[in-house]
Order: sequence, then C-alpha cells, then structure tokens
Amino acid sequence: MLRQKIANYSMANLMPEVVAKYRDERMKTIGAGTIIRELSILSSIITHVRKEWGLPTSNPCSFVRKPPIPQGRSRLLAASEEIRLLEELQPIRRRSPWMVPLVKLTLETVMRRGELLTMRWENLHLTAQTALLPITKNGSAQIVPLSKKAVAILEALPNRSSACAVFPISHMTMHNCFVDACKRAGIANLRFHDLRHTATGRL
Repeated sequence: MLRQKIANYSMANLMPEVVAKYRDERMKTIGAGTIIRELSILSSIITHVRKEWGLPTSNPCSFVRKPPIPQGRSRLLAASEEIRLLEELQPIRRRSPWMVPLVKLTLETVMRRGELLTMRWENLHLTAQTALLPITKNGSAQIVPLSKKAVAILEALPNRSSACAVFPISHMTMHNCFVDACKRAGIANLRFHDLRHTATGRL
C-alpha cells in the first residue's frame, strides 16, 4: 500500500473520491478480497487517528463502495492428483526434502500453511499426540490433536532439536516448490490452501 499514490496524500486531503480511485486502480491488478482487506486496514487506521489522537476528520472509507465479496473456493485435491503431486515433490536432484512431509501433514491435520511453517519441536508432544500453536490466525494459542499418521510423519523428520523449526523452509520457497510440482504433475488451479479444504472434506 505504501507504494501506491494514495500513500502520498495527507489525512486532510484523503477524500472519498481518492479512496474510490485507489480501489479502481487496484482492481486492475488484485482480487476483490485483497482490496476489501486493504480498505479495511485503511479504515481502521483512520478510525484510530480520529478516536485516539483526536484528529477532526471523517472516515472517507465509509463513503466508498467495496467490491462484492468473492465466492469462496471449492477446489479439492483428487486422489489421483495427490499421487501425482507427491511423486513430483519427491526430493530428487535439488528439490526440497520438506515438501512431501509438509503436504502430507497438511492433509492429515488441516493446519494452515503459516501454522505449519512456524511450528517448533519444543511445542510438540508426540507421546500425547498434540501440537501447541502459540499464535493462530485468530490471535490465540491452540492445541491441535495429532493422529497416529501425523505423529509418524513427524517422527520421520530429521533435526528434531527442541529449538528448531519443524519445517525449516520459507513461505516463498514452499510456494515456488508447490507451484512447480503442480505444473510438472499437470494439476491446474490448485493452491496450497486447497489442501486444507481437502483435509476438512475428508474429515
């Protein structure tokens, strides 16, 4: 948002037409869901300034129409696609050794990508079959039960030092590995988050 023209406006000059133009320009490059979130962030900032700092200004975002909320995705991973995907993720040549267990654990636990990538060994209790997530999407800690299959996936991983991340791989590397594997496997229109939808459907 800081790279957009709207960031150069002072609060006094941030009129509804400016916000509307920002919305229309962003619609050319990003989806409606992202625009709605950005407008919500901007609105929250202005509300904070008005309430906490006493700046006498109206909130222009309240006068700007938001794009229609997009329908949720319903893409699921088919069993045949799962076989091809896991085959293309096998750690041969320079492929990451973390992707196969990461995908398998996602399908087994329904955990989010961010939760898996920030999970640490010190927060796992494999004997009790639980994983503690100190920070989740809703901002609170959560204990996730682990199936025997999930425990087996975790026990097969190397570097099980308490201070280490379970999956020492970045979001960007994981994303690129997943997209490349889907292309090699001939799997279209599949995002990593769709694995969570698939796991939920199976449960």
